[in-house]
Amino acid sequence: MKKKVVFLLAAVLMMASCREKGGLDAAEQTSFETMTVSKQDITLEQSYPAQIDGRQSVKIIPRVEGYLRQICAKEGQRVKKGQVLFVIDQATYQAEVKAAEANVAVAKAGVETAQLNYDSRKTLFQKDVVSDYDLRTATANLSMAKAQSQQAQAQLLSARTNLSYTVLRSPSDGVVGSLPFRIGDFVGPSTQSGLTTVADAYEMYVYFSLTERDVMSRIAEHGSLDKAVAVFDNFHGQCVTPFLQILRYVIFGRLLGALVVATS
Repeated sequence: MKKKVVFLLAAVLMMASCREKGGLDAAEQTSFETMTVSKQDITLEQSYPAQIDGRQSVKIIPRVEGYLRQICAKEGQRVKKGQVLFVIDQATYQAEVKAAEANVAVAKAGVETAQLNYDSRKTLFQKDVVSDYDLRTATANLSMAKAQSQQAQAQLLSARTNLSYTVLRSPSDGVVGSLPFRIGDFVGPSTQSGLTTVADAYEMYVYFSLTERDVMSRIAEHGSLDKAVAVFDNFHGQCVTPFLQILRYVIFGRLLGALVVATS
């Protein structure tokens, strides 16, 4: 019985020894991929909310009041400098021009009459027919007539200017913004929101701000605010929209505000 137990124990030890040897051989034959770790710079991208404005964005605010009669542009339309955008009802202002023209004619006739009276009084005064008082009165009447003529001409100029204000033109080349008003709406100088805006889209400005945390992080990374700002000189942006290509980058208000210039 003892011989059988010893025999079985020897057999188990031999099998275990074989398994361990086979396992070590398998581990020695297994290969693993390795890589060399090296130090290198990488670019981290961050996105910020931004506001896009044209090189100049002009509100079209009427300088005279009246009912809107024509809208000559569409939202998003590209317009040229001097192109007509809106027309305000002109009837009242045309009537004012005609009245002013009539006043100018009356004033001109008054000057001619006063001039004739003065010339007559002057001749009679030289012949001692009229007194000095009559001559001085004729002189004053002539001066008053000339002043009234100048006043009438100024009123005519004002009336014509107001009439010209009924036609609103684009102040520059650009793109028309939203059109919140419709034909028949009453508009005027009190319309501070403007009939629309014309944005010069040849150069676009994209404004964005960095958070205080970003600012402190960049100062800690580069050592000073000036050095952190200088890093932005190497900025090369991509398209901010399908139509706007960033050309150059300018710091506006130090690091807290940035200005990106783009063209369409």
